[in-house]
Amino acid sequence: KETPAGRRPVTIGTLIMRAIEGNWAHAELMRPLTAYAGSDVGNAEAIVSRVGINIRYVPKQDNWLIWGGYRWRLDSTGTWLNQIVDACGKAWLHEAADIDDDERKKKAVKRALSLGDRKTRSAALEMMKHQSRIIMDGDAVDAAPWLLGVPNGILDLKECALLTNAREHHITKSITADFNT
Repeated sequence: KETPAGRRPVTIGTLIMRAIEGNWAHAELMRPLTAYAGSDVGNAEAIVSRVGINIRYVPKQDNWLIWGGYRWRLDSTGTWLNQIVDACGKAWLHEAADIDDDERKKKAVKRALSLGDRKTRSAALEMMKHQSRIIMDGDAVDAAPWLLGVPNGILDLKECALLTNAREHHITKSITADFNT
């Protein structure tokens, strides 16, 4: 499938993943599912490579945190994390549609659909808890109590200054009003 400029078109799977959240895309997003081992660990690695920038696991509290644009949000019910896994499965189905070899396509579709299976999903989520790039130390969460998430940035209450939104601040506290100087 070549375009007139000689480039492959952007697949619907890529568009779905980019649409999950405005800033979720990163370099590894383009790596196909087939590049990962066909195992629970491989599924976990594939999910983390796609959305790991916006998910964290805190072993100390056995909690998942999801980046909400200006703060980390506790996902105590697993609802958001399951929506993310669903979106990954849908993206993988769209990737499978682009595979020319029928046997490889059949395997890729089966694997993508398997994320809907409770056992496969649970195993992938459990293996994700061991992916070092998404593990957050519980002591780092809200370690700077003077930082507060606001829709237009992060408010430093000590300096009365607005900082750029950054996941690295590890804040969960926020208000819904913008900060105006």
